[in-house]
Amino acid sequence: MIRKGLVLGVAELLLVALGQSNAAGTGSIQMVVVDPNGNPLPYVLTELRNSDSKRSSLLTHCRTLTCTNLPFGTYQYILARSDVTNPGVSQITGKIVVRLPEEHITLTPRGDFGLLPNGVETIIDYGPRQGEMSGRVVGLVPNTNSWIKLVNPFTEELIEVSIHKDGMFRILEPPYSGVYIMVVISNGKIVGSQTIQFKDPADRNPILVDVTTHPK
Repeated sequence: MIRKGLVLGVAELLLVALGQSNAAGTGSIQMVVVDPNGNPLPYVLTELRNSDSKRSSLLTHCRTLTCTNLPFGTYQYILARSDVTNPGVSQITGKIVVRLPEEHITLTPRGDFGLLPNGVETIIDYGPRQGEMSGRVVGLVPNTNSWIKLVNPFTEELIEVSIHKDGMFRILEPPYSGVYIMVVISNGKIVGSQTIQFKDPADRNPILVDVTTHPK
């Protein structure tokens, strides 16, 4: 006869062993830096440290924007443009948790800046976003539970607006420049989607979305 307490004890030991095995694993990080339109930007990794310890820089594990053989844990990183003399506002900082054998992260610099001929950064101010944009959804059955999600997959900027019963919609604060995915939702289902690109300043042309071509 096997005692219940003994069975539980063995199970607990196995769980502990498995946890220690997972904790001792290693993974890799692949970083990609793009602008709001998805175009690659010339960035290099200048610092990588483990947030859970005071160990020295781990850049020896990295080559360009790929790092390998990193123990599972949380890491702090700093990226800088390779074509800038003294990187400042263009630097990208953040944290990433390595808990899988392969980790991927897409990064986009915050704010708008330009480069002078000598490689010095300069801030570009487009001013406040003014005006509004309008559009129309074709082929949608009118109801009061329809809306649009507009998201930039690179910057994660998200805009949501309601669709009126006549199929019209208004974006009161125009989006920043970049590539966006527009998703039409009605009664909890995705009934249409398309990719749209805005320029600086944001386009004011009416947006036309045809949901009749969306797969059913």
